[in-house]
Amino acid sequence: MRPTILLAGSNPWDVPALLYLFGILGILLPILFLVLEGVFVLRKTGRNYFFGYRTSFSLSSPERWDWANRTLAYVTFVYEPIILIAHVILFSISLAWGWGFLAPLITFLLSLLHLFLLIPYVEIRGRARFKGIPERPLHHPGDKEGGID
Repeated sequence: MRPTILLAGSNPWDVPALLYLFGILGILLPILFLVLEGVFVLRKTGRNYFFGYRTSFSLSSPERWDWANRTLAYVTFVYEPIILIAHVILFSISLAWGWGFLAPLITFLLSLLHLFLLIPYVEIRGRARFKGIPERPLHHPGDKEGGID
């Protein structure tokens, strides 16, 4: 069987919209993770409620914040490029051979998987690692107690 390239000059209705949706999202999501982690690491973003790994554990002290976000950044810098390369290859093969949207869907979901595996690791390992360090919670700017900003 000869492959048919379903790009320029082909009937766009031959390829389901889901193939393009998951194909494009599967490329954009790892790039977004890499850019956001790069900005976070290069700018040394302090504790805040808007950007970074934000849980009650990570917001409870600057040491916990730095460790949790550094751990997430390292895993992202290793995992996401691998997933991005695999996704581009599978997406290209799916377009060329008409495999449908299953392969891009799988790699798109794999790009999210590291978050679901990393969050329990950071929470469990981090709580054990920082057990003796006192908590200094971050308060909202509107709090009257004047917490750490």
